Amino acid sequence: MVVTSAFALPVDASEVECAMNDASQLYMLDYLQYHQRCGSQEGCIGWYHSHPGYTCFLSGTDVSTQQLGQKAQDPWLAIVIDPVRTISTGRLDMKAFRTFSEEYAASLQEAHQQVRGRHRKNSTTPTWVSSDRIKEYGIHAHRYYELPITLVCSKSDEALLDSLWSRFWALTFCSNPLTTNRQLMTQQIHQLTDVLESELACGHKKGVKDDECQFYNKSQNREQYSDAVGNGDETHVSSEAFKEKNLHARHLVSALDSEVALGGTLLVVKNCVFQA
Repeated sequence: MVVTSAFALPVDASEVECAMNDASQLYMLDYLQYHQRCGSQEGCIGWYHSHPGYTCFLSGTDVSTQQLGQKAQDPWLAIVIDPVRTISTGRLDMKAFRTFSEEYAASLQEAHQQVRGRHRKNSTTPTWVSSDRIKEYGIHAHRYYELPITLVCSKSDEALLDSLWSRFWALTFCSNPLTTNRQLMTQQIHQLTDVLESELACGHKKGVKDDECQFYNKSQNREQYSDAVGNGDETHVSSEAFKEKNLHARHLVSALDSEVALGGTLLVVKNCVFQA
């Protein structure tokens, strides 16, 4: 499949999903018929949408939209672009996907369930999907697959890019993606802080509960009463350690907020945190 151009459609969409309605279908048909009357022989072979800052994958609504397209007209593909990551990394973040048929996906799921001996019909996530793939492509990763992409630049594209570069090359020295995406990065920092604090709180509650159970069991035996008292001291130490970790997390957030305001090296820090 060769994609040469794209046009916008009036659709219902959010930051991570897109659904075509009757108005968008009629608009697409009118658009194609108009260009065919003008002599263009190209047809429509797919659709595209963006995931700003959320990487390239298909959500549940995207999978349903792609399946309807493949049933109505094949070949049909879905292209997802992440403009925020493209600006931040300087590399085009774009992927193309197609969905499996419902029968094939069901047969794969049944085969893997028979091998593992697990039948979780009420589970939202199939057990045969690896955790790495779920993290990269979302919870519906078992329903679609990725297509390899090759970018081809024509002579007219090269001339257009050269013209744009000769006119706007100076902006690369005065613009900074960190300041451009300041609001988005600040929001991501606060989300990261909430995750860290919730994980620390859960770990602290679990540690205190385990210590209390151990203290209660050992206190039943009078000969080991002194050991139980020692475990109470350990509970106090774990509580102090939790407070110290929580304080470090808050200091990290304050530092990252300052980096966003000043437009410093936040991108490097954020990449290190998420890669870890």
